[in-house]
Amino acid sequence: MTTKISDAEVKAIAVDVVRKFTSLYNVGKLRQLVELYTTDCKQMAPGNEVKHGREGAMEGLVRMRKYVASYHPHEPDRYGTIKNNELYYASAGFTCYNADGEPLYPGKVVILIKKVDGEYLIYTDCFNYNTTPTK
Repeated sequence: MTTKISDAEVKAIAVDVVRKFTSLYNVGKLRQLVELYTTDCKQMAPGNEVKHGREGAMEGLVRMRKYVASYHPHEPDRYGTIKNNELYYASAGFTCYNADGEPLYPGKVVILIKKVDGEYLIYTDCFNYNTTPTK
């Protein structure tokens, strides 16, 4: 029988995944970043159809990178277990910036994190803006 992980452990998993995402995205390492997604992932972004798999996630990341130079998430405000030792969720606010360091817009992200071969990966990435993007 698998021991249920605590809320603190779920939050630590979420924080780790988001930090990895942010550190790779903000320096443009999209090929490495897409490896943080499961092979059967889904990515949902405003103004774009749902992207499937790592190839689809890469298309979405390339599109996002054209407009958003850096991405700065807040600490997760909600997190929990969907299926113990397999699937978790987290949500957080974020702010996106252009190449000049000017804020573009705030938003919200919800991710599902799936444990695959002992590694925590992004299974579903869904984000939206709190306002109409200025650019």
